[in-house]
Formats: sequence, C-alpha cells, structure tokens
Amino acid sequence: MTRKIFFAIAGALSLAGCAYHSGYLVPDAERPRVTPVGSYLVVNQEPVVAVRRGNDPAIISWRLPPDGKVTFAPGEGIKFLARIKDEKLNRVERDPGPAARIKCQLGEAPPSLKGDQRASGEANPRAYTCIVPSDVPHGLYEYEINATDGTNPLKADPTAMI
Repeated sequence: MTRKIFFAIAGALSLAGCAYHSGYLVPDAERPRVTPVGSYLVVNQEPVVAVRRGNDPAIISWRLPPDGKVTFAPGEGIKFLARIKDEKLNRVERDPGPAARIKCQLGEAPPSLKGDQRASGEANPRAYTCIVPSDVPHGLYEYEINATDGTNPLKADPTAMI
C-alpha cells in the first residue's frame, strides 16, 4: 500500500514538473525579440522568417525589452542590406536591390509602402517595424540592427528568410 502511494505521488510530481516552463517563450515570427547582452544584441530567432499570407505584405516588428535602457537608433534601427541566398538557400550574387524595397521605421506601426509619413505621435523607441512587399523575391537576406544604450552604439548583423 505504501508503495502504491509513493508511486502515485512520484507520478503526480513528474506530471506537475512538465507543466512548468521556466519563462520559455515560443519564437513569434512576426515579433522577434532583441536582447542586449553586454555589448552585443541577440535575436531570439535566426533567421527571422517573414510570414506572407497570399499577396499581403509581411510585417515584422522587432522588440527590445520594455524596461531596459537600450533603444533602437531612430533612422536605421533595422536596415535590410541585401539578398544573399535564393529560396532554396543557394548562394546568389549579393543583391541590394530587393532589400531596398523593404521599408522600416521606428515604432510598432508598419511603414507605408506608398512613402506616406507616419501619423503624428511618438513612436515606441523599443520597437522597430518593417514591411516586406509581396513582390520582394523569396530568399535569405542580411540585415543589421542598430541600437544604443544611451552612450554606446550596439550592432548585430543577423539574417531573415523572406
């Protein structure tokens, strides 16, 4: 009898341990997290994957910790540089043309593809949002992240699968 109770308690504790996830977050393709670690920036996804639905553009909004002192550089917090691989991950000649069509701006609201200005109001300095037009070719793109802790610039050069 004591043995049955022991195994019942052990089984219950094992199952309870499975329910605890210690702050683990599943990556969100549309909202990658950028974490400052010393003088580095770490993205919780590599590569970031732009999710396009039909002919709609993809929107990606990078986030820094809301309570930290690090903020994105206002002009070029996220800057797409070039397409470096095709959709099958074969290397291609570095092509900045398609990357130039990806529009990015400070804040949580996506930029307009028509070049319109943002509505008045202050942008969140811990968010940077890009819109990827549906006609941008699929492939792997290099981009850079530029941020500051108030004194020192912080950079990273990850990739994105478009």
